[in-house]
Amino acid sequence: MAAEMFRAVPCFSCSLLFLLVLFASLIVQHCSGGDTISWSQSLNGNQTIVSKEGHFELGFFSPGNSKNFYIGIWYKKVSPQTVIWVANREVPISNAASSELKITENGNLALLDHKKAIAWSSKSVLHQANSTEAVILDTGNLILRDSLNSSSIIWQSFDHPTDTWVPGGWLGMNKITGEYQSLTPWKNSEDPAPGPFIDTIDPSGLNQFLLMWNGTEVYWRSGVWNGYSFSETPGMNRDPDYITNFTDDHEKRVITQATSFKDVYIRNMMDTSGQNKQWLWTIETQAWMVVWSQPAACDVYSVCGAFGICDLNSKTLCSCPLGFKPVSAREWDLNDWNSGCTRKTNLPCSNDNSTVAETEGFLEMYITRLPPGSQPLTGLTAEECKQACLKSCYCTALLLWQRMLNMECGSPKH
Repeated sequence: MAAEMFRAVPCFSCSLLFLLVLFASLIVQHCSGGDTISWSQSLNGNQTIVSKEGHFELGFFSPGNSKNFYIGIWYKKVSPQTVIWVANREVPISNAASSELKITENGNLALLDHKKAIAWSSKSVLHQANSTEAVILDTGNLILRDSLNSSSIIWQSFDHPTDTWVPGGWLGMNKITGEYQSLTPWKNSEDPAPGPFIDTIDPSGLNQFLLMWNGTEVYWRSGVWNGYSFSETPGMNRDPDYITNFTDDHEKRVITQATSFKDVYIRNMMDTSGQNKQWLWTIETQAWMVVWSQPAACDVYSVCGAFGICDLNSKTLCSCPLGFKPVSAREWDLNDWNSGCTRKTNLPCSNDNSTVAETEGFLEMYITRLPPGSQPLTGLTAEECKQACLKSCYCTALLLWQRMLNMECGSPKH
């Protein structure tokens, strides 16, 4: 009898143990609150991980009124939400609740959408999955490392910045891999996809940084590093609590920044306007302040797009000339002016498409300059310049201004 009872008890206990193990396995499938995503864990919906001292948070977010979702890193203690890094900036997902961020079988960190298709991956070196973990650090760096050897970093977000870099991070070039750490702005406040501007180290080999439009037009240079600062960037390294360094060795050419400030956040970002800005947040002000920016807004190449007018005294910075309208009113509402302006009505051209109707005229504009790449026609009077444009239906814009008593006439290339 005792033997029979002894045999019956383990059967019941086994079933109970199985249920407990099953319940436990369901619990560890998702993680929230800690700083780590381990093998067999994942993030979805409103779940996040937070750095140990509570400075940075990683999870799903949806910018502005957008219905798209992204994996990002933002300041935990700052409101409104300020994102410093985005994983899937070009491949948004539509449903965060049914998507997940997890470590895959090959040891990569990946974002799977609701169809379990990979929307983003770290594309790191293959590693044993059950000994790989993702950790968000108090510097804002997301690292993928060997859980058995925490000093063995497999991949890190600081090697792949988006529009922002923070103290502890770096910008420049890895000489071994040939990879560049550059900044590209969000397209607008609701779309983190890359905009047309870039902040990058000079690919020619000079130890300076360039701001470029469309990868072709350089509109600002930091000046070459002189051992203490960049020659064309005034005010650097004046504060002993915030130091910028530049390293050029056999492995890399990078700029780094370090700060000893407490209760202060500093970030450098490539703004959607094409400016490089440095922002400061303090616990006293509870707000971001711009402490440095280059270049002046209207010195950014094509910041207002084709036929747009940049005016520092305007509330919206960019506007369209009389007879023109924004190509995309929605984008302009989000301060994304890159699409520029277009005519409200087409030019009435002659049948042979060679001349413009005599009823067309010209709008006189002041304090205006032709954009780079224009084709100037010198030595013409104002009337001769007008007639030259009227004779061609392909002359879509004309700017006139007086310089040193010589009239110049030209048509922008875009």
